[in-house]
Amino acid sequence: MKLKFQRLFVITLISFLLSACGAGGKGSTAPINTGVLATLEDTLDNYMNTNISDNDPGIAILVMKDGVTIYSGEKGLANKTSKQAITANTSFKLASMSKLFTAIAIMQLREQGLLSPSDTIQTYLPELASSWNNITIHHLLTHQSGIPDWINEIDFHSWPDRVTNTHVIEYFSLNSKLNFSPGTQAKYSNSGYILLSEIVSRLTSLSFSDYMRINIFEPLGMINSYIIDGSYIASPNTALNFAKNTTQFNRTLHVNGPSGMVSSTNDLQAFVSALINGEIIESSSLSLMLTPHTLKMAAIGNSHYGYGMVLEPLSNDVFFHGGSLDSFESEIRVNLATGAAIIQIANDGRSHQAQVVNIINDFFN
Repeated sequence: MKLKFQRLFVITLISFLLSACGAGGKGSTAPINTGVLATLEDTLDNYMNTNISDNDPGIAILVMKDGVTIYSGEKGLANKTSKQAITANTSFKLASMSKLFTAIAIMQLREQGLLSPSDTIQTYLPELASSWNNITIHHLLTHQSGIPDWINEIDFHSWPDRVTNTHVIEYFSLNSKLNFSPGTQAKYSNSGYILLSEIVSRLTSLSFSDYMRINIFEPLGMINSYIIDGSYIASPNTALNFAKNTTQFNRTLHVNGPSGMVSSTNDLQAFVSALINGEIIESSSLSLMLTPHTLKMAAIGNSHYGYGMVLEPLSNDVFFHGGSLDSFESEIRVNLATGAAIIQIANDGRSHQAQVVNIINDFFN
């Protein structure tokens, strides 16, 4: 069986993970590359046993082919206090991987005729400055809006604890200076995806968390998935930051759209299967998401960006999105041509993603 993923550019992936959500993890040592053994199961089990202790925060990895799980493994603790071990149903904060799901919601509304990527955002967010009247949904999806990044370009500690989308939108309604004219450049900005989640909420008269639950999580049986907002109650099966903290950088964040989604490897397996099989969005929407609208964006290591998807420059079939925020790290990587996917989520901040995908590539190519 050959998964035939494109060879990863390790520097590209690491650059993306460390810049996408503002900061990476604080793991003290880089993971050890343990090489390839006789089988995929032995290879990945050996990697986790070498790099992760049963009593430390850890990782969950799932590999699938044509919708079927061919490997699922976990190592380490979700919660040190309760000694709760990580399982395939443990929920992790996905950080910037959340953008993929926000873009799916926008595509669903497009299919219903409720919006178009060419719509200007003031149609839905009239409180924003008139100087933003040429920013479109397309610009938000592709990081071409020029809006400064709320977490990377504005003093993080100037935001209130439990900062929400409302706080960020209120800030931009009073601070309208852009980094560049919309559509003239591409610069990764989490702010655009906050506005996208608010557009979803205003169009549907649902909170973003309720929209995602009703239209994505419940239909796909994603029982371990939810969106963090000011009213959420964390599941007892949710992994903690470094298996001990409920905060990130000693703050509680209730921002959603660019981040804020929580999920498990089992749930993400259901999502990937549905995406590949056309059960969640139509093929025309997936094609839009897989179109390289933004070429060689620096923050993602000069990869291309579609709608909520990072695209391999060497293949039209491989897409991925990762995320990193304090200890939490995540990635989905899919090859639509082969039906293969790698899912990995972690709470130890040690940047496993590049090592794990390279091991799998070495094994199957």
